[in-house]
Amino acid sequence: MYDFESMLTAPNEKGEREHVVNFICATHRCQKCKDKEEGYKCMVCGNRENGGVRDFTFTDLPDFINHALQERPQFDKVIILAHNSSRYDLILAAKTIIKKQKLRRIYIS
Repeated sequence: MYDFESMLTAPNEKGEREHVVNFICATHRCQKCKDKEEGYKCMVCGNRENGGVRDFTFTDLPDFINHALQERPQFDKVIILAHNSSRYDLILAAKTIIKKQKLRRIYIS
């Protein structure tokens, strides 16, 4: 799960303003060990701490995209959910992913 905070830039020569991401928070939750005891050695994500949740923060959108799209062979699948994808989060993330051409397919629902 991730959420972006953004700000509007100063107007450009056409008077247009752009949303720019200035803070990103993300949370990982391992489904394999989420119900195990603290300190459990998970074969998928490592030592289980904080209820199987790991929090991350970023101030740069490309850094977040690189983190989100890094290969994780220990997982069967990775699902990335946006807190508010109907607004800016999904659009800004998709633009960055497409620019980087990191994916063969993008599924948006």
